[in-house]
Amino acid sequence: MFTEATKEVRKGNHETGRLLFTTIITTYPDSPFLPMAKLAIADSFYLEGTTSSLIQAGQAYQDWLTYFPTDALTCDAMLKVAETEMRQMGLSDRDISHARKAEQRLKVMLQQCTKTALRPTAELGLREVQDNLAMHSLYIARFYGQKYATSKGAKGGLKGEQSRLQEIVDKYPNFCLMDEVLFRLGWTYQQEEEPDEAAKLFQELVRDHPNSDFVEKAKDQLNIIGAAIPEPDPIRKTMPPCEKPTFMQNMMQQITGNADVTTSRDGILITKHGEGNDLIDKALANNGTLPEGVQPIIQRTPRGPVPQPQPTTSPDTTPGTRPTQTPTPKP
Repeated sequence: MFTEATKEVRKGNHETGRLLFTTIITTYPDSPFLPMAKLAIADSFYLEGTTSSLIQAGQAYQDWLTYFPTDALTCDAMLKVAETEMRQMGLSDRDISHARKAEQRLKVMLQQCTKTALRPTAELGLREVQDNLAMHSLYIARFYGQKYATSKGAKGGLKGEQSRLQEIVDKYPNFCLMDEVLFRLGWTYQQEEEPDEAAKLFQELVRDHPNSDFVEKAKDQLNIIGAAIPEPDPIRKTMPPCEKPTFMQNMMQQITGNADVTTSRDGILITKHGEGNDLIDKALANNGTLPEGVQPIIQRTPRGPVPQPQPTTSPDTTPGTRPTQTPTPKP
């Protein structure tokens, strides 16, 4: 029956496969295939890939973790819970609830799975998710900056921009557009007549982001303040800039509305094209248990260039201005 259920899932008959796996669970509660059957049900939802299926996959993987917290595939299941959220993530100017959940899941997984070979994958996913969250905050900061600039000092606009920018500095230090964040944040302190705070931020920009388009403007501001201009970090100077998406890549993302993150479309036990080599095949050959040390072979599709729009502020413009067509994200 386990073999037949697996065949049905591989043929795309996910519902039929789940019914057979469920029959194994309810009819043979002491079967050595029980853990694999429960995990295969989660995989079937994940492989199906629709929005409702991904929601159920996340819950099924979480239930499996509750029943089998010490299993050798625990870390794989924890990563899959995070990936169910990542696959539902939208663009950074839209709803970010799935990105927040994915960040939380990945942090928990990295905290609990200190020696797993999946750490590099989870760390990459966390960076990509945090890029999405940071970009969301930058969108909102730009909105408040425009509000302040166009309303001639509207109350709340400056503080709103400043709080969002500070959130990025505190939470997402590796954000690709940190140079723009530092320049904008320094500018808000200048408007509040706090030159010392502004100078620290402009100096950090010049030192740590020497290839930024904002460097010359930051130097001009340091000269106005009368603060020292630091030498650029030689290591940072050799680092390549963040890769920007092409016009077509950006347009396609706007059409699909999906975040560009690195995830797998494969399950843990069952993959799309791994018949004969999947973990479930090894479990079948080993009476429902996995041989020691066996790991799933999962293909992950890397994302393209960082899906971030061009900064709305160029070095030749004043912070706080941006095109009016830029969408307003939800706070």
